[in-house]
Amino acid sequence: MPERDHIYDADDHKDRRDSSGRQFLKLVLASLLVGFVMYQSGLTPGDIFGGFGRWIGSIFSDFGTTFATVAVWFAYGAAVVFPLWIIIRILKSFK
Repeated sequence: MPERDHIYDADDHKDRRDSSGRQFLKLVLASLLVGFVMYQSGLTPGDIFGGFGRWIGSIFSDFGTTFATVAVWFAYGAAVVFPLWIIIRILKSFK
């Protein structure tokens, strides 16, 4: 069956408008729900984004500590994973 180029007609525009309208309604309802929860808990957008900014800042200010911690995690994991991988490869070679 030959492929035909899709030509947008009035129905396609209507479908996209309906989809956009539903998406807009979902965004409005989600905003109301999140706003209600934030208002009830005493949070503001500044608290959330400010906290995120402080968290990012602490990562960069403590980069050496963070990097050292990640290196330790890698070393611990590698001390277990690589020997197991080698053992499994050796055992598979005997099959």
